[in-house]
Parts: sequence; structure tokens; C-alpha cells
Amino acid sequence: MATTETPTRRGVRWAFDVANSPFGGAAEPSTPETSTSSLAYVNSQIIAHGFARAPLDLSELGREEQNRVVKCVLGMLSQRVDDMQRAEDLSARLRTISYEHERVSNMLRAAKNEVLQAEREAEAAKTKANALAKDITSAQTSHNRTAAQLAQTTSANAALRAASAADLRKREQDVARLKERWQKLAGEQAKLGTVGAGWGEGEEAAEGAMRDAIEARERLAEVNDEFREVLVKLVNVVGDGLREKEVPNIKLPTPAALFTPPAIEDDAGPALNAYRTLRDLIQQLASAGSTHSPDKEIAAREAERAKAEKHRLEIREWEDKVEKVEREVARLKGELAASNDFCEKSRVLIQQMVNDKKALEKDVEDRDSSEAATIAEQRQQLEDERAKFTDAAIRLARERSDFEVERLALAEEKREWATRQLEEDLPRVATSEPNPKRPVPVVVVVSDSGSSPVPMHSHREPELEPEPEPVERNGLTGQLRMALKAAKAAEAGERPKKRGKAAASTAAGKKEKEKEKSRVKVKEKSADKAKAKTKEKAGAGSEEKENLASGSGSDSGSGSGSESGSGTTSVNPFAPAPKIPSTPRSLHPAAQRARARNYAPAVPSPCRGS
Repeated sequence: MATTETPTRRGVRWAFDVANSPFGGAAEPSTPETSTSSLAYVNSQIIAHGFARAPLDLSELGREEQNRVVKCVLGMLSQRVDDMQRAEDLSARLRTISYEHERVSNMLRAAKNEVLQAEREAEAAKTKANALAKDITSAQTSHNRTAAQLAQTTSANAALRAASAADLRKREQDVARLKERWQKLAGEQAKLGTVGAGWGEGEEAAEGAMRDAIEARERLAEVNDEFREVLVKLVNVVGDGLREKEVPNIKLPTPAALFTPPAIEDDAGPALNAYRTLRDLIQQLASAGSTHSPDKEIAAREAERAKAEKHRLEIREWEDKVEKVEREVARLKGELAASNDFCEKSRVLIQQMVNDKKALEKDVEDRDSSEAATIAEQRQQLEDERAKFTDAAIRLARERSDFEVERLALAEEKREWATRQLEEDLPRVATSEPNPKRPVPVVVVVSDSGSSPVPMHSHREPELEPEPEPVERNGLTGQLRMALKAAKAAEAGERPKKRGKAAASTAAGKKEKEKEKSRVKVKEKSADKAKAKTKEKAGAGSEEKENLASGSGSDSGSGSGSESGSGTTSVNPFAPAPKIPSTPRSLHPAAQRARARNYAPAVPSPCRGS
């Protein structure tokens, strides 16, 4: 089969299927046209897929082997296309899953950011609520302190006013008494001024008494001042005790009013007035824990009611503030609860998305594992098919080599048979000649080109070749042994040719180039004679070939007939001698070995797509 040319169109058929292909079925018998078209189709697909750069040459294989190879390659190509489609599907799924993963990651990141923002806002609200509670507590404390200070300031202001009025009245009274005394002293001084000088001693006694009285008065004033300080301290201590017991309507006397009696009791004196005031204060202190008088109780109740009302108003104001703060805290708590709900929903959504993603990844992993197992199984099947194809190719090469060896042996047997026939005819010719001469064997060399045979005379007797031993064909060793014996037999068969060529050439012992030149000269000389006798020898040559192929020579038949008829015949030395079939070049051992090497393929490398 001739080598097919690669088609110009090399498009990759992605939707390839052997079952739908017109070359994949085995129901219809294959013809040379379908084999050629299927081989061209396979070559175009192989080149399009990039498995080879040049088309495959399967011309030396038989039709059935070609069909098997084409079907195997078509199956491999369909598997390759299925793998590519599966790879495209997986890549598309991977891109989709990657996009979904990125989108879910962005959503998760945004949800986390929102949760963190809500937590920050909740923390800020908590901090603000705590700060407001602290402010309320500090405001209440400061309010209580301010109220106490206000009460103290009010009582101190009233006491200061009373003390100022008492001091003012006391000063006025002191000034009035001093005026009276100065008037009395002035009147007495005027009276004393009218007394005569004889009363000098009396004046000295009065002056001494006056001096003593003044000194006593100064000492008494100092003691009186000390006593007043003690009384003032005592009154202050009693007043503090009354304030601690929260006695209503406490009127603490000032230091000036303590020692100044009222106008009704001018004769009482400062000491008595101070005594009475101190006694009253002590009685109030003693009766603070007991029942009060109705008026005092009413006054105390009114004061307490006014104070309670004032406190109620203040408390109401603070309650309003507290309610506002509570409303703010409630609002913040609501926002915090809403943010917590949103966080919980986000967490549930994220958990659901993560679970869905995990389930999707698990499904993808299961699908990938199942597809990987299927691909591994298909790869194993492909490897098995490849191993079978390799074994079949090796077995085919061995069968071809065995067939060529058998052909070689058959050709050698034909040549030996023709040689034996020639040797049998030569003694008969020698006995039939009147003047016996040394027979000159004629060796006819048949060229491979199919030209007319050229007779060559040789004075050497043909050597008898030993019969080949039976060839063992049981194993590889027997086949190799048979091939070696066939090669030796072929080399032994070439010896008569070389001897005939040496006899025909005049320059024996020259190099192979001179032998070729002499052979060409002999062919040119015999060409003219051969042209004239071509038509006559055409029929005889065909008959001789048939006789040689069937096992009987024409010369042997004629020789036997002449012996039976006349007994003596003349042999024409220029008559066409029986042909000795030469070993064709295609059956040469070296060519057989090279062909066997070519037929025995190496172990094929794994396909790039598998």
C-alpha cells in the first residue's frame, strides 16, 4: 500500500467518538478505499492533536492489522478527547468554586467587620452608661453636700445677723453708760475742785484707793474675759450637740447677746444672763430626745414638710434626669440587643455558608476522587491495550522474520535443486560427445532488473553444497539458528556467481571495480545477440522457468529423449543453459536482518495526554 498524503485541513475534532465514527464499527468489511481514508483520518487526527509531526506509514502491514491499529488509535484519540473535555469541565467548576469562595470570603469579611463595629458601639454605649451613672452618683453626692452647706450657711447667717444686732445694741448701751459715768465723774471732779488745800492727805488716800480699785478692776476684767471665753466655748459645744440631734428652731446666742441681758431684765447682769442662756440651752439639749411641745412639734413638722417638699422637688428633678438616663440606657440596650441579634444572624449565616462550603468541597472531593479512580482505571485499561498492541507488533515482526527466513530457505532449496539438476545433466552430455572434452559449465547470471540472462563459461567444476540440516522451529533459539544457516547457504550460493564472473573477466584477481567494468562489457557484447533472439527465447524461457519451478528442467528432458532415441547428440555451447535462480536482494540475509530490526518496534513511550 502506498504512503498516504497528509490532508491539508488539520482541525481538532473535540466531539470525537469512535462509536459514531464511520471507521469505528466492525460490521462492514474493510476495503482498500476505506482503509486509506481511515488511515488518512487517523493521521490527520494524530497530527492535529500534536502526537506526531509526520503521518504514520502503515503500508507494510496487512489490511486486518491496519484496521486493528486504526481502531486502537481511534479509541486512544477518543479517550484523549474525553480527558480534555473532563479537564475543561473540571477547570470551569474550579473557576466557579473559586469565584464563589472569593464572594463568600468577602461577605464573611464584611460581616466580621460589621460585628466588630457593633461590638465597638456596644462597648462605647456601655462606657457611656457607666460614665452617666458615675456622673449621677457624683451629682447626688454634691447635691447632698451643697444642701448641708446651704443649711449651715443659712443658720450661720442668721446667727451672724443676731450677733451683729446684739453687738450694736451692746455698744450703744456701753456708750450710754460711759457717757453717764463721765458725766458723774465730771460732776464729782467739779465738786472736788472746790475743796480747800488742807485736804491734801485725804486726797492721797483717795488716790491710793482709786489706784487699787483700778488694778482690781483690770484683774477682774481679765478674769471676766477668760470666763466669757469659757462660756462661749460651752455654748458652742451645746449648740453642736443640738444640731447633731436635729432640734428644730435652735437659736444660739452670739457672744455679745450671751452677756447682754434684755431690756426687761437690766438688773440681772451679764453673768446672770449668761447663766440663764446656758441653762436654757442645756435644757433644750436634755429635752431633745423627749417629746416636744405641740407648737414646736408643729413648727418642726412644717419645717420637715417644707424640707421634705424641697427634697421631693429635688428628688423629682433627679428622678427625671435618672429617667432620661434610663431611657438612654434602654435605647442603647436595644441597639446593643439589635447588634447582638445581627451578630447572631451573621454568625448563623456564616456558619451555614461555611457548612455549605464544606459540603460543596466534600462533594467536589468525592466527585474528584471518583473521577480520579475512573481515570486511573481507564489509564490502566489503556496501558493494558498498549501492552497488547506492543506484544502484537512484536509477534507480527517475529512472524514476518520467520516468513522471510522460510522464503529464504525455499529459494535456497530451489537453487540447490537446480544445481543438482545441472550436475546430473553434465555427465550425460560428456558421455554423449565423440571426443570427450572437459565440460565447461555455463553459469547464467540473472540480474535483478529483469534483463536477459548472460551466459558465462567457467572451467571450474561446481562445488557440491552440503544439504541443510532440519531447522528447529520450536523457539527463538531455533529461529535464530535457522536464520544463520540460511545466511550461510545464501553466501555459499553466491560462490558460483563469483566464480563465473572471475572466469568471464580477463583480469582475474583485480579489485571489485574491475569486475564491475568487465561485467558491464560482457553485458554490452551479449546485448546485440540477445536482442535478435529475444522473441525466439521468450517462449522457451517461460517454459524453462515453469519447469524449474515445477522441479524438472527442459534440458534434462531433452537429454533423456536423445539418449533413448539416437544415443549421440551434439550440445550447442551457445544454447541457453538452465538458469540457476539467484537470491534476490530482498531475500539477502543482511536485508532480512535490517528489515527485522525495523519490524521490531521499541517499547512505545506513554502518550502525552494520558
